[in-house]
Amino acid sequence: MDTRKRNQWFVTFFLFGVVGFTALMTFGVGPKMMALRDNVDNAAILYKCQVIHNGNELELQLRSSERPNPNPLIPVRLAGLSSPPPLDAEDPQLVAWAETHGVDPQHAAMIGESAHKTLLAFIRKQNLWVERADGVPLNEGLAPNSAVHVQVSGSPVGLKQIESGLAVIVPEEAQLYADDYRTAQDAAKTAGLGIWASP
Repeated sequence: MDTRKRNQWFVTFFLFGVVGFTALMTFGVGPKMMALRDNVDNAAILYKCQVIHNGNELELQLRSSERPNPNPLIPVRLAGLSSPPPLDAEDPQLVAWAETHGVDPQHAAMIGESAHKTLLAFIRKQNLWVERADGVPLNEGLAPNSAVHVQVSGSPVGLKQIESGLAVIVPEEAQLYADDYRTAQDAAKTAGLGIWASP
């Protein structure tokens, strides 16, 4: 076979290869990749935390490509846990929390400040995945003052607070993470962390 004929065959095979690859991407791999992207978008982390009030109360905002973001701030609380309010030890609200949970008010005040700062450092302005207490994802329709589970990069925020001894479990609200929360609180108690430390 002469050089010209060989080059013609090479170009022909190359063109068939290009057409075949394009068809595969257009009708095979492409739609699957688009469906996967749509699934990721639908299950995407859709909220940002804009305000932290204390160790388990915050305000979320649905993400938007518009600037400024037109979506309202929605107050929520972390499901299944309670942390001391970041108030002075003499404040009636702090005293009431401390008495309810059998904690010295001075110690509770210190933990309340730590819980607030920890949550602030961990999730403010971060992309968040939000679930109802029973685990149903909330990509939209988040109601104000809902009890929700929040995750940052797959890490449950409430679990982090409990593991660090910065919050106590509210068992009737934990639902999805009830067992994990209980295990984490037992470990924090055993280690004497945060709330469970000797004042």
